[in-house]
Amino acid sequence: MPRRVQPTFRIPALAELTRQLLFAPPQRRIDQVLRSERLHDQIEPDIAYPLEFIVYRVTGYRSAYQQEELLVGSAILPDLRLLIDALSASVDMPPSADDPADPPAALAARLHVSTRTLARWRALGLRWRWNTPPAGRRHLVYPRRAVDAFLKHHPDLLLQAAAYRRIPHAQRAALLDRARRIAHRRPVSLNQVAAHLARRTGRALETLRQ
Repeated sequence: MPRRVQPTFRIPALAELTRQLLFAPPQRRIDQVLRSERLHDQIEPDIAYPLEFIVYRVTGYRSAYQQEELLVGSAILPDLRLLIDALSASVDMPPSADDPADPPAALAARLHVSTRTLARWRALGLRWRWNTPPAGRRHLVYPRRAVDAFLKHHPDLLLQAAAYRRIPHAQRAALLDRARRIAHRRPVSLNQVAAHLARRTGRALETLRQ
């Protein structure tokens, strides 16, 4: 039974394409995941691409559209990640020695960040997929090529994570306690609390927000 696609796509045409691809044979879906991943890492956020081009790169087939629809890269990228998620979760996709991937806990340990940080990075553009080991259950992984491509565009994120780790544990606990007290006293956002603590402590806003 094909996996139901969640209605979170920005581009209706790509949502519909994903629904159609979920009915393709398993090996074709695996091929389309790999094609979509290569495309994802080549898309530039500020450039507009023809819909026909995107469909061809994902499927390998050219389709004729009544109108030449142009899609901006910043909207295409999140939808490609959802397409990869849906297709890879709908098929037993084995790990590949040529394209290694890490589960969240392993990648977090390798980069010295938390798994919650990795989840936030997904919203910023880190792509993922689902793999099925020969004798295991399907699980989410981060391809190393995806991580390398993401960090190449966001080199500051590891520096921010390192700055967070340098806060002594006792001070970190005290900062969290102050943040809770502020949040209980008045309705404030996470950024507002972090900004207040940044002014009081002299630490970077992003470090405290994390």
